[in-house]
Amino acid sequence: MAGPNLHLDDTVGCLFIGVALSLIFFSCTIAQTVFYYRNYPKDSIYLKALVASLSVLDVITLVLNLEYLGVCTVSRHANPVALESLPNFWVPEFFFSSLTFCTAQLFFIHKIWALLGDQKIRLPLTLIAIILSLVSFAGGIGVVCVASLNPSVDWILERVKIPGSTQQLTAVVTDVYITISLCIILRSSQASFKNTQTLLSQLTVYVINRGVLSATIQLLHFVTYVATYNRFTFIWMVFHIPGSKVYVNSVLATLNIRHKLRNTGFSNGQSSLSFPTIPEPSIGFVRPSTTLESTAQGGV
Repeated sequence: MAGPNLHLDDTVGCLFIGVALSLIFFSCTIAQTVFYYRNYPKDSIYLKALVASLSVLDVITLVLNLEYLGVCTVSRHANPVALESLPNFWVPEFFFSSLTFCTAQLFFIHKIWALLGDQKIRLPLTLIAIILSLVSFAGGIGVVCVASLNPSVDWILERVKIPGSTQQLTAVVTDVYITISLCIILRSSQASFKNTQTLLSQLTVYVINRGVLSATIQLLHFVTYVATYNRFTFIWMVFHIPGSKVYVNSVLATLNIRHKLRNTGFSNGQSSLSFPTIPEPSIGFVRPSTTLESTAQGGV
């Protein structure tokens, strides 16, 4: 009797891998969402609504991707020609994924805005990030509009080169921009207290890790998409499908990290950070004694 042989090719196989990774990240979403609502009951209604919205978007995209995998492996089993046609529900899946990317990026852009306080650079720095994020979202909308006109994969891929590439590239640029901005703001806050210095270092490390992960998955999505322009393949789905869940988890992890800070003595029961007075930062970006305390309600 022949042994089991799982054929993970560059079509359904890649779709299967993407969905498998998506399930792993979704389990993290569930755990982090439960953790958030149990530990931060006093957060504002806006933060709670944000968490609920991102969790719902995560569920929707997961269900649609599972449905797509089911169609490819069951309904269209042994019919490779049928793979060349996308089901109708793939269009809303791409839209909800794009919306998730944009929402998560705007969350971190808001942190930049809050950390900068009344600094003059506040408006231009955040405005640039908002424009980049919206351009990326517009690219996703462009892909959705094209895909809604014709279900043929070849037809779609031929016509979404510009909007698809725009979405992925600007998403990478936006994530890098957000990461660099937050790192500069945090590292420029040269506090004179050891505990506060430790906190700033921890936040900086987290910001870098979050930025590297989200930017990397978008970059890999772009590279695999460009490398397969003229081929019928789903390699890019390995990164597209779990991508939105990476963004959701980055937001949830940012909110939930306050639990660790609280245990270290930086956070009080109302999920805000409390600092002693800290001297003006050396390069004039932020005054941590006020801005870090105010933004702690939304994480980093």
